[in-house]
Amino acid sequence: MPADAAQATGEDEALLRAAQLRRVYGEGEDASLALDGTSLTVREGELVAIEGRSGSGKTTLLNVVSGLDRTDEGTVHLLGDELGALSTDERLALRADEVGFVFQKPALVPELTLLENVALGARIRGIEPAASRDRASRALADVDLAGLEDRFPGEVSGGEAQRASVARAFAKDPHLVLADEPTANLDRETAELVADVFRASIKDGQAAALVVTHDPVVAEVASRTHRLQQGRLHEGQA
Repeated sequence: MPADAAQATGEDEALLRAAQLRRVYGEGEDASLALDGTSLTVREGELVAIEGRSGSGKTTLLNVVSGLDRTDEGTVHLLGDELGALSTDERLALRADEVGFVFQKPALVPELTLLENVALGARIRGIEPAASRDRASRALADVDLAGLEDRFPGEVSGGEAQRASVARAFAKDPHLVLADEPTANLDRETAELVADVFRASIKDGQAAALVVTHDPVVAEVASRTHRLQQGRLHEGQA
């Protein structure tokens, strides 16, 4: 069943509403259609998973709904603001204040400790240094990294660094977390831990997450799962 229509209920609670997105890269014979009338709603308390083959447009969708990339057609409302009506600086401020990001690779600052890396997002949001460090310490404990706060990214394993990046996304207490294959390079046990962190962090209904994934561990804890095929979303797994 196509998921390209607005959701029937709970529209006022939507943290993210994307409507009829179309994104084309290139021109003429070299044009590539990444999104074709794609619509999506994410509400408070939801963990929504997007599945699809490599090159299906999943990362493009994340980039467009976060304002990192533009849409050729359609609209995106993020936390009540229409992204197309905001300036570059306003979009940047919105992401810094309200959105947490988790990427396939950790993207930690090598010169900072894990604690400093995790606290960085909260500091950028304007939270006081002491409170930021407290938040970071708790977030690291949530991903089973207590005791490694003073380690540098180069001194921990890839899985530990990725868990620190998940902690960083949630330490700023965002309204929405956008994640691009957050468990792709993790073993199953660690992937289950990360999936549980996502679920626990949004269970109070104050936040939500949109996760692009190939991992059934993440899909199993999702509120809803969609599959992206030929630039359009379909409810459930294909």
